[in-house]
Amino acid sequence: SVYNLSRSVCKELVEQGKVSVNSILTENPSRQLEPRDTVSVRGKGRFIYDGIIRETKKGKLRASVRVHR
Repeated sequence: SVYNLSRSVCKELVEQGKVSVNSILTENPSRQLEPRDTVSVRGKGRFIYDGIIRETKKGKLRASVRVHR
């Protein structure tokens, strides 16, 4: 939701080699992020994942991120 893209588009970006985590190219779309990981998407920008804030009543997770502009 950081870049307002669908899951399938995000998966394609990872498989095309356009996503790096902590300056290392990642090819696994199901990779779990750790707090303080920096995610960079070529052509979209970069953000720092701070971790899960809470879980909603319906079981959805709320995460905190800091976007570099």
